[in-house]
Amino acid sequence: MNNDHQGAKSGTMPIFAIFVCLVSIAAVALLQGCQSWFHPRWTPYEKAILKFNVQGITMGSPPSHLKIFTQVKKDPTSPDGMMVFQIFNPNPHISMMLAWYENNRLKKVELRYFNAGAVDTLTVSGGWDGLMNALMKDFGPPSEFGPKVTVVATQAGIDPTAAQFNGVWFFSRVDRQLNYVTVNNETGGIGIITVADTSPPAKKQLKQKKKEEPFPQAQPPPPATKPGPGFGI
Repeated sequence: MNNDHQGAKSGTMPIFAIFVCLVSIAAVALLQGCQSWFHPRWTPYEKAILKFNVQGITMGSPPSHLKIFTQVKKDPTSPDGMMVFQIFNPNPHISMMLAWYENNRLKKVELRYFNAGAVDTLTVSGGWDGLMNALMKDFGPPSEFGPKVTVVATQAGIDPTAAQFNGVWFFSRVDRQLNYVTVNNETGGIGIITVADTSPPAKKQLKQKKKEEPFPQAQPPPPATKPGPGFGI
């Protein structure tokens, strides 16, 4: 009897030990999964698109930060729930910047580069291919490109079938999208970069008076000394 009892007991112990081991492994895996969820390892390109800015203006910043620019005009035809501002010549590389705000936070920017007459910001920025190379260097190869890519730029008259380049970069893990389209011919050229925050609209909160961090007042941008896209990361 004693031998049978001891045999049964010794047979149960390894099973219990294996069970405890499996539970421990599952707990560690779950903990690591939670850590990866809350602290994901962004790629260099994802980190770059999150830091995208024009003269320090970043996605999610308030409209008051636009005071660093000398030529700002509010678009009276702004869509419902949005405010749109036009910024003329935000720096020597960009002819115009359009900024869309939702709940007082920057949701989308459109950068326009032109070659027409005395305006040559497209050339100053490196040409249409220079802009394309700069985007690929900072954000990697496009997710899709070609005439079938939807043109999101609001500039009228953009024909994707006549474009030298028309591409889109999707950064779904960080809720960002970048588009670049450029059309050039014998009369001039245009290049447009659009960066958008693709996260769902935030619920409008009651206005609370809070102190904003100081932001520099308008200053004339430094002259362009070398080709570049006019944005920072």
